[in-house]
Amino acid sequence: MTFSNKLLTNAARLITVNETGEIVQVTRACEQLFAANQSELVGQNFYSLVESDMLLNQQASDLPLALIEPIPTQILTNPELKLVVKPRSTKICEQKFITFHFEHLGKPTSKLENFEVVNENSSYFSLVLDPLSFFEINEHGQLTYLSESWHTLLGNSLHSPKALAWSDIIHPDDRAIIKHHLNQIVNLNQVIRLRCRVRDKQDNYNWFLIEASPYLTTENTISGIAGNIITVIEEREMVLFNNPEDDRFHNLLKAAPVGIFRAYIDGIIYYTNQKCCDITGQQATQIIGNSWLKYIHDDDFDRILEEFKLALKTDQEFIAEYRFLESSGEIRWVIAHIVVELNEHSLPVGLIGTLTDINELKITTEKLNQSELVGNRIARILDNSQNQILVFDEYNLKFRLTNRTARQTLGYTEIELQHLAITDLLSEFDETEIRQLLRPLKIGIRNRITLETRLERANGSGFPVEMNIEYSSIEAPPAYIAFIQDLTERYAQVATIEYQATHDALTRLPNRELLLSQLNHRIEQAEIEEHSIGLIMLDVDGFKEINDAFGHRYGDLLLQKIADRLGSELSKNTFTARLGSDEFALIIDPISSPHQSLETALRVRSSLSRPFQVEDLNLRIDVSTGIALYPYHGPEAEVLMRCAEVAMTHAKQTGRVASVYNSALDSQNPQRVILVSQLADALKHNQLVLHYQPKINLSTSDMCGVEALVRWQHPSRGMVGPDIFIPAAERNEIILPLTAWVLDQALSDCRQWREAGLDLKVSVNLSARNLQDTTLPKEIGALLKKHQVSSENLKLEITESSLLTDPARAKRVARALDNMGISLSIDDFGTGFFSLANLKQLPVDELKIDRSFVSQMHQQSDDAAIVRSTIELAHNLGLNVVAEGVENQHCWDQLAELKCDSAQGFFMAPPMAAEDLLNWRL
Repeated sequence: MTFSNKLLTNAARLITVNETGEIVQVTRACEQLFAANQSELVGQNFYSLVESDMLLNQQASDLPLALIEPIPTQILTNPELKLVVKPRSTKICEQKFITFHFEHLGKPTSKLENFEVVNENSSYFSLVLDPLSFFEINEHGQLTYLSESWHTLLGNSLHSPKALAWSDIIHPDDRAIIKHHLNQIVNLNQVIRLRCRVRDKQDNYNWFLIEASPYLTTENTISGIAGNIITVIEEREMVLFNNPEDDRFHNLLKAAPVGIFRAYIDGIIYYTNQKCCDITGQQATQIIGNSWLKYIHDDDFDRILEEFKLALKTDQEFIAEYRFLESSGEIRWVIAHIVVELNEHSLPVGLIGTLTDINELKITTEKLNQSELVGNRIARILDNSQNQILVFDEYNLKFRLTNRTARQTLGYTEIELQHLAITDLLSEFDETEIRQLLRPLKIGIRNRITLETRLERANGSGFPVEMNIEYSSIEAPPAYIAFIQDLTERYAQVATIEYQATHDALTRLPNRELLLSQLNHRIEQAEIEEHSIGLIMLDVDGFKEINDAFGHRYGDLLLQKIADRLGSELSKNTFTARLGSDEFALIIDPISSPHQSLETALRVRSSLSRPFQVEDLNLRIDVSTGIALYPYHGPEAEVLMRCAEVAMTHAKQTGRVASVYNSALDSQNPQRVILVSQLADALKHNQLVLHYQPKINLSTSDMCGVEALVRWQHPSRGMVGPDIFIPAAERNEIILPLTAWVLDQALSDCRQWREAGLDLKVSVNLSARNLQDTTLPKEIGALLKKHQVSSENLKLEITESSLLTDPARAKRVARALDNMGISLSIDDFGTGFFSLANLKQLPVDELKIDRSFVSQMHQQSDDAAIVRSTIELAHNLGLNVVAEGVENQHCWDQLAELKCDSAQGFFMAPPMAAEDLLNWRL
């Protein structure tokens, strides 16, 4: 009796059914249970032979047998027997089967639901918990459990399995592969079937197909491996494929020109010859233990699986052609021929297959087919394509084929093109450059190259194209195929879009974007050529009034006429742009001197002052222009634009025709902002000094006071005047410590003058921030005490605008200072928006008339009238008047005639150092 027959007879009571319940396999041990032999049982419906209610309602499991709950049932033909059964599901060639394991026999005490309760130590309990061939291995590789079936089947008496390692009962040649599979089970949480030889008591080895899976704890963690025997491999099967003594058969398999493999009925391979390894590019150890379907290409898998199922259902041989992936990732074509191996009962027990390598044949056939079709294929493409197509030779680059569209576009006949090469149409490239460009296609680095270039027509004209070039080795000899798209229309659309993005839609002049781009480009050239550039920005005065009075239509027509006149009367070297609304800009490049830009600005103003005929209206305009120069006012276009705008604003405010940029006009001058950031260091390192300008009594010509003016001895820029950094400092917190320093130094100098016999009142300017500082009176009081100077020797000058930030707080601070005996003066009177009501409420005793009215009063009657009115107003309010900016005798005489109290200016004395003041006399 063979070992497998011994197993089936002595221990295994198994019945396998298909999805309909039809018995397809039964062990002999079941014959006595059902009182029928195997041949009689095969084909019958299993559920008609047993009490089936619970079996039909119970879902079959694919867990190891030890983990499947037993179900009580009863055989209808033998009702005296009671038993339990474990249904276990399995798949064979993708078909579902259920195997029923009968594990206990006995006589029922009553109905099926009333089974005897047995003791855990009874043989019955042992039999229920110990299925046919169950085993467990812990994490240390030790056998922690072997069912009784192992003792029966192997003839062993294993009383202390915990001391036994799994490798002790495995054939030495199988241990490495088994260890690999066991590691896969634990590390990858996989269920694996494996083939191995197990040692019995007589040291003989028997072949088994075993299924093993991870053993899970109640916390769902892996604590070991559980498994059982799936089937016994007949000794004759292993001898057939593995016995090296059978030289004839072994040599036959080794020399076979095809790959040969053998698999279990579920498709798992357990034998392969060397040729099969060569074809697949896998080692035997990689193939054995895996399904023959594993390496089939994804695109072929579903088709092959369906064809294989169909072959099994129809009892046909399976023959199919498909691709599979080699271990290197390459694709290879094979033909597989598989037959099902049947046992003595005509039931499927395994698969025998061959693999034939047809890769080279497939490639050759494909090339031949493509070669035969290529002529027709290209001809159809050429005839039907609307794009231009050029096919040119790999070696001489001459045209072989061209389509009708290409010939019509290029203006050549087919014969003329056959005498030309691609280099004749591409003027941008010579032959060497073309071959270098095509090289990546030829050596296979690229499948396609794309480039934008120009093709030349037969008449010599060119047009823009996009060329997509591919290499075709199918041609004889090989050739390049160029697919050409005419980009003329696209380029025209892009040009239109770019024009719209860079030009003003109303006047068609360049816009601000293009002006900045042009200016930066010209600055780069000017830097190389070392010449200057002039930028003029102009604003149309009164344009808003024209728009409001006559409507936007007339305003737009006027702007168009202004643009036309600028374009017609300026030189071609002048770049003209509209910046928006009523602003225009001109680039004068190059200029020989700064004066040239001013001349151009005056010429523009003269041209635009002539009347414009706008339909039925005759309109006159004036313009204000601002001028910035490269490199004097900035190194970049954005900086020059800002400088020109500052100058233009100044011209508009002062009523000038043109104004050249000056940093004194610009409170936001970047250099000025940098200086302010350096003021803290200047205060710390004593870089500031005070100069004093005398105030002269117009009646007696005596010095009646001085004004403190701060100067900065900058380490790199020399002496910097207050007009450069004070305006920006006033918008920053730095003005507070700066004012404190000026007060401290001025009072110190005042004490020294007094000690030298010169008793003077010193005036110090306060900013708006100082007047919002309620601690100022206390701080000044401390300084007066420190230097032992009377409050009557200090005058504080405030501007009209400084009182407008928070008038209530400013008045409180001013009254506090007045209460200390410190007199207050309104500086730059007439330039702000101060009301007479505020003037009457403030504790001031002096007005200082701004220099802008005083300096031109002998020439401008309006200025003279303002000065006269201010003096009369001040005297009527009981205030003294100081005139600033007296630069000549005429101003002095006029002010004396108008009874002005005192004056200061360069005509009498410039600002001077404190020590120089002691020796100065008018």
